[in-house]
Amino acid sequence: MDSDHTKPGGMGLQDRGEWEVKEDGTFVGDVQSARGGLIPYKGGKWKIEGDNVVFEALLAGGPTVVQNTKVTWKLKRIGADLVGTIFRHYDSSTGDVTWKRAK
Repeated sequence: MDSDHTKPGGMGLQDRGEWEVKEDGTFVGDVQSARGGLIPYKGGKWKIEGDNVVFEALLAGGPTVVQNTKVTWKLKRIGADLVGTIFRHYDSSTGDVTWKRAK
């Protein structure tokens, strides 16, 4: 899956990520920050909650302040995409996110 989302304070720039979602309830991936730098995720897990899919992982890189902090996505299927919100636990910020199937 590919992802786009706009970070608050990111001057409208979008981070871009790629994830491999596995049937065993795990996922692996990383995000290319709009501000520069590739940030991998570790310990990625997902689960179904009603109509939503909830993904959680730890940031395994990036600035020291974000390393080893949790990120949570709450997404709902809309057509072929997963659309919803991202919650960054390190600063309690949220943003809109869309995950699309990789081409």
